[in-house]
Order: sequence, then C-alpha cells, then structure tokens
Amino acid sequence: MVDVPSRAEFDAVKIQSMANTSQIGILHDRLDGLELLLEAHLTEVPPVVVPPPEPPPVGSRDVTVWPFTSTSAWNMPIGSGAQFGSDAGLPPAGSVNARFWSHPIYIAKVTDPLVRVWRYSNSNDRDSDDNRYPDRTKLTMGIINIPEGYKPAEPDIFTAQYSDSHMHVIDPTHTEVFEMFGTRPQADGSIRVTAQYTGSLYGDGVGDFRGAWQGTRAYGGSALSGLIREWDLEQGRIPHALAAAIGGQFLVGGPVWPATIQDSFWRTGYSGTIPMGAMFAIPSTTRPDGLTPQGIMIWNALCEFGMFITDTGGPYTTLYAEPKLDSRIDGIRTDWPKIRPYLRRVTNVSVDNVGGGGTPIVPMAPALVGEF
Repeated sequence: MVDVPSRAEFDAVKIQSMANTSQIGILHDRLDGLELLLEAHLTEVPPVVVPPPEPPPVGSRDVTVWPFTSTSAWNMPIGSGAQFGSDAGLPPAGSVNARFWSHPIYIAKVTDPLVRVWRYSNSNDRDSDDNRYPDRTKLTMGIINIPEGYKPAEPDIFTAQYSDSHMHVIDPTHTEVFEMFGTRPQADGSIRVTAQYTGSLYGDGVGDFRGAWQGTRAYGGSALSGLIREWDLEQGRIPHALAAAIGGQFLVGGPVWPATIQDSFWRTGYSGTIPMGAMFAIPSTTRPDGLTPQGIMIWNALCEFGMFITDTGGPYTTLYAEPKLDSRIDGIRTDWPKIRPYLRRVTNVSVDNVGGGGTPIVPMAPALVGEF
C-alpha cells in the first residue's frame, strides 16, 4: 500500500521547498509527485475491473519441438480482429532454406561431452582480424553439453567468410536454448562463435524491448521461432507462425514488434517498404487447387498463424526448415510459389494486440507448466 500524505504534510513540503533554495530542484520534484498522489487519493474514481484472459487448454507440450508460451507471437493464432492490408513490397516466393543458411538444433543429454564455447572480445569478430588484434581476450560464453557429431549450418564459415553458421543446443533440462552465430569448431575441441545468446524455452521467444536481443536471428528473437521442424511434418500440421527472409532492397529501417533489432547495415542496405518484424497472413479461405499435403500444411499455417519477417536474404520471400529436412520438403518447395500471392500484411499487430486481437480463429496451444 502507498502512504498518501495529508494536506498538512503536503503544505509543509511546499514551505520547505520555498525556503531551502539549495534543495529546491529535488524538493520540487518531490512536491510534484506528492501533489499528484494527493489529488488521486482525494478524487474518488471507481475501480476498473479487468476480466482475466481466457486460459489456454490444459495439456502437455514438448518445449523442445514446440517452444514458447501459448500467447507468444509465434504461437498465438490469428484473431478475428486482424486487419489486412496488401502485399505491396513483398517479393515473390523463393525456396526453403534447409541444408544451407538454416538453423540446426541439437537436444543435449547430460552424458554428452562438455564443450567450451568462446568468442573474442572485439565486436568485429572475423578471421581476418586475428593478425590485426593479436592481443584479443577470449571470452567464455559457456561450457555446455553438445552431442557428438554436431554440424553448424552450411555453408561453413571456413569456406564462406560471411556465412551465418548458426547452431543451437537445447540444454539437458529442456528449459533453455544456447544459440550460436558464426559457429567455428576448433582443433582443440572448443567452439568459437561470433555471437551467442541463451534464451528460455518457456518465454515468448522475442526481445523484451526495442534494442534487446533474445536470440541470434536478425530480428532480435530466438532462432527456434518460425522454423519448420521435423515434428511439424510428423504431426501433419504446423501449429505456429513461420519465419521468412527477404532481400534488403525490400526492407525499410525501423523494426516493428515482435522484432526488436534490425541488421546493422540497414542505413545503406535497406531500400524498400517492409520493416523487420512485419507480419503477413492469408485472409482467404479459398485454397488453390493442386496443393500437396505439405503445401496444405503451409497454407493452413499461414491462414491460422501467419508469417513474420525475421531475416535478410536474397531477392525473394524465403522460408526456413531444419537442415535434416532438406530432402523431405519437396512438396513445400513446389507449392510455396503458388501460396505466396495470397499473403497480405496484418496491419494491427502489436505487443498489446497479438495476432490482431479478437477471438483466436483456431484453439490456442496448450499452456506450458507454470505458464498461468
């Protein structure tokens, strides 16, 4: 409970502020706050009763394959209040990054080898800097369990200097993901990275505020978000939004939620109209003929959960799947160009209006333990 001053106490502070010029700035600040508090206390305002949100269905969910809260931007279905614009500025369909430029995910066990992950102290961490900065400090980012035989995303950073070389490891307790960017296995068994972030699988997978990182993707959120997983294919349904990359010539500076970051080169590399984090979805209920079962999965996911722009890539709209799926997603690659023209920008999405608001058009994801 907040102690509210009496009128006599308020007047005493006011007199003190007038008499003591050395403390006048501090006392005036205090005076302003006390006056507002007093006025609020003396003014009778009926309490506002906010009904609790409808809880998601009770159930179990494996966070290693279906992470983040049910109200996360990645798991919240499109709402009945979603407002749709056009697809202006969105490039045509590309392919699906899987073997190359994607995000391998490993689930560690306590019996897996412990590996030191480190980076150099300077922020511009490229191999070409090794001779320029011989006295750089090695910073240990973590010593973690990693399954043997791991492989960062291709192309590897040794043959393509500007490769992202992502790799991500879910810890043995299945509560956190250790995300790595610029992953370079070393001869001594350690792993050198350009950047590393650890995020909770029980969080929402996005940054807490503008400028905050929650993962290694360009939009600032978790790299697990929006990825087509093996589990999705096995279930025959994708119960989450999809992540997509478009070229810098289609992007404009100024990230929008759920993005909290954009590429560091945005001033010179962005020249379009779509901000990082923009959401697109399919408002139509008329599905094109001839889609494969995998194409129908993508169609349904875009109708029910939508797609967020999370990365910069080539001159197309490109989706992401786990590398292990590269030879198993021919249906998605065939149908994606047929589906892309149906996408429209969702214009009223925000941190306070996830999915566009209103009633979710499909049931929400089961709540995680302790979520509500």
